[in-house]
Amino acid sequence: MDMMLRGAVEALAAGGAALPGRWTSFNMVYTAAGPTKRRPFPTLAIGKREPHRPGLLIPNPFFVSPAWWADHAARTLRRAASRPFRERDSRALFRGSCGPGAAARLELLRVAAALGDRLDVGFTGVDGFPSLGACVAALEAKTGLAAPRGANVSAAHVAQANYSAYKYLIHMPGSATGSYSRNLQYLWTHGSVVLVWNHTATEWYYGALVDGVHYVSVDAATLGDKLADLERDPALRARLVRGARRFFDDHLAAPVLVDRWRAVLDALGAAQDRGDPAIPESACTCDARLAATYAACDHLIVLLLALAGADASQQWRVSGGDGPQETVRVDGLEAALAAAAAARAETIVAVAPSASGDAYAASGAAAAVDRFLTTRLEYALAREPFDGGGAVELRYEASAAELAAAWRRHQFGPGSCDAVVTTGQLASLGATVGKYGHVGLDALRRGYTIQHPLTIDKWYMAQGSDGFCGDERGRFECLFLPWNRCPTRATVERLDGEAARRGDAKRPTATMLGPSNAYSGRFAVFGSAAASLCDKSTPLFARCPPHSSLCGDPPAPAPRCANVTRAFDLREAEPDERWDSERRLTLLHRALWDRPAWRLRNATAAEERAFYDRAPSFRAAAAAGRCAFVHIRHGDKLYDRWLRIHKTRSFAVDLPQYVSEALPLLGLLGSERPHEVLLMSDDGDMVADAAAVAGVARIHAAPASLGAVSSHCRKSDQRSLLRPAPRPGLRCSEKLGANSGDWKRGVGELARILASLRLAAKCDAVVHNYESSFVHVLWRDACSRRGPRGCQLSFSFGSQEASTAAATNAKLGRTCAQPATPEAVRKEYGTGRRTCDPPSPPVPGPTFWSDAAEAFFRPLEARAREQEAGG
Repeated sequence: MDMMLRGAVEALAAGGAALPGRWTSFNMVYTAAGPTKRRPFPTLAIGKREPHRPGLLIPNPFFVSPAWWADHAARTLRRAASRPFRERDSRALFRGSCGPGAAARLELLRVAAALGDRLDVGFTGVDGFPSLGACVAALEAKTGLAAPRGANVSAAHVAQANYSAYKYLIHMPGSATGSYSRNLQYLWTHGSVVLVWNHTATEWYYGALVDGVHYVSVDAATLGDKLADLERDPALRARLVRGARRFFDDHLAAPVLVDRWRAVLDALGAAQDRGDPAIPESACTCDARLAATYAACDHLIVLLLALAGADASQQWRVSGGDGPQETVRVDGLEAALAAAAAARAETIVAVAPSASGDAYAASGAAAAVDRFLTTRLEYALAREPFDGGGAVELRYEASAAELAAAWRRHQFGPGSCDAVVTTGQLASLGATVGKYGHVGLDALRRGYTIQHPLTIDKWYMAQGSDGFCGDERGRFECLFLPWNRCPTRATVERLDGEAARRGDAKRPTATMLGPSNAYSGRFAVFGSAAASLCDKSTPLFARCPPHSSLCGDPPAPAPRCANVTRAFDLREAEPDERWDSERRLTLLHRALWDRPAWRLRNATAAEERAFYDRAPSFRAAAAAGRCAFVHIRHGDKLYDRWLRIHKTRSFAVDLPQYVSEALPLLGLLGSERPHEVLLMSDDGDMVADAAAVAGVARIHAAPASLGAVSSHCRKSDQRSLLRPAPRPGLRCSEKLGANSGDWKRGVGELARILASLRLAAKCDAVVHNYESSFVHVLWRDACSRRGPRGCQLSFSFGSQEASTAAATNAKLGRTCAQPATPEAVRKEYGTGRRTCDPPSPPVPGPTFWSDAAEAFFRPLEARAREQEAGG
C-alpha cells in the first residue's frame, strides 16, 4: 500500500492537482472481509464481503502503483492482441487457492464435473490448511456439498500471461473469507469474455459493472447454459470482449486509480480539522522525514499521509440565472443548487473540472444532486459527470412547475406523514408502473401521502443488487428518488419490535418489512402510532383507500386536498375525462418513476455510451428528433392461452410491417433513406431481421433488446396456435427454449431498460402496439421526458392507440382501422392488426408471424362468416 499511495500522490502532483497542505489521517483495514463496525474516525477498506459494512473503498494494494499497473496492462494487452479469439481454448478457465472461504469454488468444481471438458478449473494451492485434502474436507463439512468423486480437484498452474489463450475467464469469490478476490482486476485486458460468479462482495469499482455489457453473471445453476449461449452467439461474445476492454479503460486504467485516490483524499481533507492528527508517540513509521518524531517500523504500517499543496478539496462552481456564480465544496452543493432554483434559474450549471463519474459519486456530489432533485420535479437533468465531463446541468421546465409545487406541498409539506399509504407489490415492470399510477392517483385524490416501497428485496429487477446498492442495500432509494421524507420504515420497524416483544404471533409489520413478493396488497401507516395492512382481516381496513377519504368524495376544498386537485388537473379537463386519464398518469409517472437515483443513472449512462459505440449514426438523427422508435412485443403475447384469454392477435406482426408504418411518420419529420430506427423487442429474431431491411432503414437494437431469445423457441407449455414456418438456420435447444418468454432480470437489465427509454424519447415518431401495458409505460415515460416538445407522432397496431394517433393520421391525411372481424372470432382472439388508407409503403423482409396469423385466421373467419350468413 505504501507503493500505491506514493505512486498516486506523485501522479497527482505531476498532473498539477492541488492537494491538502496538511496532515490527512485515516484508519486502514486490510482484511478482505472489510471493516466490521463503525469507528469514530475515517476508515478505508480494500474490499467488503457484505456491501453494507462501513468504510470508504480504495484500490487494493495489488494494483501496486499507477505506473506499475499501466505497464502491466500494456504488456497484457499486447499479449492478448497476438492471440486471435477464434484460435483460443474454448474452455472456461479458473485457477485459485482453496481456503476457509472457498465454498463457491467447491461448487464450481462440482459444476465442472457435470460439464466435462467445457471447463478448465481447479485449485493450485491452499491457504490456512496443512494440505489441499484437508481444505476440501473442511469445505465439505461446512457446506454439506461433496467434492466430485474420482475427480482431481487440483490443477496445474496457469500463468496470467497465458490467460489470453482462453476465450472465457471465470472470477470467483476469495478463498480466505469468500469476499473480494484481486483476480478480477487482472481479467479485463486479456481480450476474453469475463464470467463473474454471483456474490455479494464488493470493491470500489464494482458499482460501475453492468451484467451483459462488461461481463456475464453466473452461478452453479446458470454457468452451463450461459456458456452454451455464448458459444452459439459470436456477436454477443464480441460485444462482451469490447465491453470488458471499455470497462478497463473507463474504470481501472492507471489514471482512474489516481482519480479515485484524489476523490478519497479530497473527501478526507474536506471533513477533517486542520490541526495535526492525534497519533500517539509510540507509533512507528517507515518515512525518513518523520524519524525524529516516531520510531522506525520493523514492517510497513501506514499510519498517516502528509501531502504538499494548497487546500482545494473538490470545488463546484455553481451558476444559474442572473445570480452571481458561487464556488462551494461538496457539502455546500445542495444549498447552492437550491439558491439558484429559488432565483428561478432556467438553467443551473455546476462545474468541477476534476469530477469524473467515479469522483462525482465517491465525493458525495451525486447524492447532493439527488437530494436537490427529490423535491423539485420542475428541474430535469440534462447532463452530469456520468455522461462525460465535469458538469451538472439542470434545466427548468415551466410545464411541470405547478405539478412540482403541489407535489412538494402534498408529499413533503406539513402533515404529509400523518396518513401514508403504499401502492402495492413490486411485480413485472409494466404492470407495476401501471398499477402504481392508477392506485397512486386514487390515494392522492383522497388526501393520502403515497409511499414508495420499503424494500426491493426479491424484486426481479433488483436481483443481484446488493453490491450495486452498497449502504442502500435492499432499499427503493438505491434505485429511485424517494417519494416523500416520512420515517415510514423506521416507524414500521419500531412497531414491529414492540409487537415482537409482546409475543404477537402474527405481525403485519413483519410482512411490511418483508420481501416485495410477501404481500401483494397495500398497507397504511398513520403517524407514528399505527400501521396496518389494507386487508379485510385487519381492524384498520376501513381507514385505507379506497374505503376512506381524508378529503371526502369528491375531494373537499381543504388546502391539502386542493393540492392534489391542482397537481393533476393543470388545465381544464377534456369532456368526459376520467380522473385517471392518460394525461394525469403521465404527470404522476414523472413524479414516481422518471426519477432514477445516482447509482442507477450511472449504470444507465454506461449503457447509453455502449449503445452509441455500436450505433454512431444514430446520434445526429436523435439530436434532431428525425428517428423512429419501434417496440415489438412478442413473447407470451403469441402463446395459445394469451391469444385466447387476452385477445392478442394484433401482436402477430413482424419487423418489416413495423418499419413500413414508421415510414410515413419519418416522412413528416423530413427523414431520408436510410432512416434511423431504434428497435426494442423481446424477440431476438426481430433484431436478427434488421439486416433484411437495411436498404430502407438502419435498425439499431436498443440496450434492452440485447440477449433476447427467438420467439420460435418455446417451453413445452408455451405452444402457440400460430405455426410459423421454421426459420432457416435456427436450432432451438432445450436450454434456449427454457428461457423463451422469461423476464430478463437484475439491476443491469433495469439500467438497459432506462437507457432504452432515454434513447426512445429522443425520436419524434413511435410505432408500437398500445394494447401492451409495458407500452403504456414507454409512452408515458417519453411524454414526460420530452417536456415542452410534447408527445411523439404515433401508430399502434392494436385496438388501443396513444393520445397523438388521431392527430398523426390527420397530418398524413389518412384513416386507420382494424379489419372487420366476425364476432365469434373477435370474442375469442381479438381483431387483426390495424392498417391505413392510403396504405403505408411495403417493406420487404421476413414475415413469419404475420404469415402464420394469416394462415390460421383466414379459414377460421371464412367459416365464421358462413355460419353468420346461415344463422
